[in-house]
Amino acid sequence: MGAMNLHHLDINEVYYFIRIMQAGSISAASRSLNVPKSKLSRKLSSLEKKMAVNLVKRKTRQLELTAEGQKLFDRTESHFDFIVTELDNLVSPYSMLSGEFRIAAPVAMASDSFVAMIGEFRRRNPALRVHLDLLPKGPNLVQEDYDVAFAGGTDMPPQVVALKLMEIDIQLYASARFAQERGLPQDLDELPRFSCVSMHEVSELIPLTSYVSGEMCKVPIQPVMLSNQPQVVRGAVLQGHGIGFLPEMFFKKELESGQVLRVLPEWHYPGVALYLTYLKQKVRNPKVKAFVNFIKAEFKNYEEIC
Repeated sequence: MGAMNLHHLDINEVYYFIRIMQAGSISAASRSLNVPKSKLSRKLSSLEKKMAVNLVKRKTRQLELTAEGQKLFDRTESHFDFIVTELDNLVSPYSMLSGEFRIAAPVAMASDSFVAMIGEFRRRNPALRVHLDLLPKGPNLVQEDYDVAFAGGTDMPPQVVALKLMEIDIQLYASARFAQERGLPQDLDELPRFSCVSMHEVSELIPLTSYVSGEMCKVPIQPVMLSNQPQVVRGAVLQGHGIGFLPEMFFKKELESGQVLRVLPEWHYPGVALYLTYLKQKVRNPKVKAFVNFIKAEFKNYEEIC
């Protein structure tokens, strides 16, 4: 990369270049920064002209860095993120958190207890406006404008920090009304005789694992109701349609009141790990830091993974 006259350098052009590449496209950066696409495009072209090099390849739908662009990005990204964060920290620690805070989570987490937890964070930070989007699958944090995201699984891109919060087990539940009218299975062999409701279409054999012995058994079941929405399955259980397969968080209040009962408590359907994720560039963002600390207190047995 050749020498250039720094007197003609517009530092905003370098900043926009970094944000465009972090977002993956001019359109995504425009949404994230709330800056018109035309302005970002002009700034990028102006920077290339001043440096007398092509920084990106424009033949693909998603921008791709040239060798010169990669070198500039690698040498400037961390420094810009540090400066932006430090400027934010000069103000934010001494004032109430405010503005927008965007959270993404799988639709399978749409429980009363989860919504109450997010509500408690907002109650502690009343000047924040919290956006909670429930998605059928996890967002791409690099390309989508979320501050944090709850996610399942372990396939995390290198730009992301992940806190492992818990292993989500799927257990069996039935309403007290269902138990009174139809009884409950006393062992695994009896389960196929009972009506079931499930969040997903399952095969003829569902694998259940013993908490005690670790033994895994495949049991044939015939769900009478199926849905991709956990609240539908929860409602079907409460209405007595069948034995439901859901995480415990969907029935906390009803378990305490006796309205819902655990069925075959030794057995569970192993679920997935739950993570709180956020971009490494936002590690020092005051709103993200506050939310991460809040979640760490809620989930005391978390495991930090980068």
